[in-house]
Amino acid sequence: MWLQLQRQDPPVEEDALPLLLPEPEQDEGPHQSYAIQWFLFATVGAIGWPILLRRTAKEDERRRRRGPPPPDQDAGRPLEAAH
Repeated sequence: MWLQLQRQDPPVEEDALPLLLPEPEQDEGPHQSYAIQWFLFATVGAIGWPILLRRTAKEDERRRRRGPPPPDQDAGRPLEAAH
């Protein structure tokens, strides 16, 4: 299967050739910025994850020391349907 151009608007000149595009710039681009950004994200994760784990462990320890919550007075009662 192939496609064949029948006409073009504006029409192509007979002696027109495809023009070469200028070469792209050979610079570093945004790569260094992205690398710094991802290293910062990794640092936040490497430092933040242990802090989060420690905080969660402290909260669990406090709950354990307080003992179980008091029993719910409504426990065992059927839930009423919303009107």
